[in-house]
Amino acid sequence: MEIGYNVAPAWQGRGVASAAVRQLLALAAEQPGVETVVAETAVDHLASRRVLEKNGFHPVGRRYTEADGWIEDWRHTLSPPLAPTPWQQGPIPAEGSSPATGPMTNTGERVIHSPAYHPPTHRAELEQRYAAGERYFPDTDLSDADLSGIVLDGADFAPHSWFHSAWFVGASLRGTSFRECNVKCADFSRADLTGACFELAAIEAISTSGAIQSGIKTRGATFYGCELPEGAALPSWEA
Repeated sequence: MEIGYNVAPAWQGRGVASAAVRQLLALAAEQPGVETVVAETAVDHLASRRVLEKNGFHPVGRRYTEADGWIEDWRHTLSPPLAPTPWQQGPIPAEGSSPATGPMTNTGERVIHSPAYHPPTHRAELEQRYAAGERYFPDTDLSDADLSGIVLDGADFAPHSWFHSAWFVGASLRGTSFRECNVKCADFSRADLTGACFELAAIEAISTSGAIQSGIKTRGATFYGCELPEGAALPSWEA
């Protein structure tokens, strides 16, 4: 099955494409006989490439066309079938009679999101929403952002957030969750990572010089093709 997507400029940067692709994958998984989903992007279209990578697609080759130039082909194998993440599923019944509209964070608190949820697109928005009490930010993409000195204690960016090459120098990230996120080439120098979670995260080429790493969780984090064991410290490119 082949999928395609296009997002109007006014809605770009809000996670719409990523959410749409996840829904398409969930729909494809329900179709008898469909085992593989394919897509294509322009080689230099970084945003579209990230959408596919965040949804588990892998590049399988490049080709040149007269009309569109260099095209990259992507493939996703539906095994096992994908289910939508909790924040996409709408109302979730809680114990008793109290309804809830969000998943549990890494701290065990129930988060309530409206159906119009969109991830923050820049530092000022993230800080404003955090100050207002919001803690759950799935599908955030703040790659290359300068987040030095930011306070995000207890924030949860899982899953599928991207902080590629972001700067967290001197940031306070106590109990912050980057589970299943991409933090490749991010700089966590002198950051307080006490109790932070990096399980199943992509952590190649990060910097952790002078960072406090007490109680961090790294099980399954990938570092140049290797998975970190339980209790391992975050590696640093300076080492």
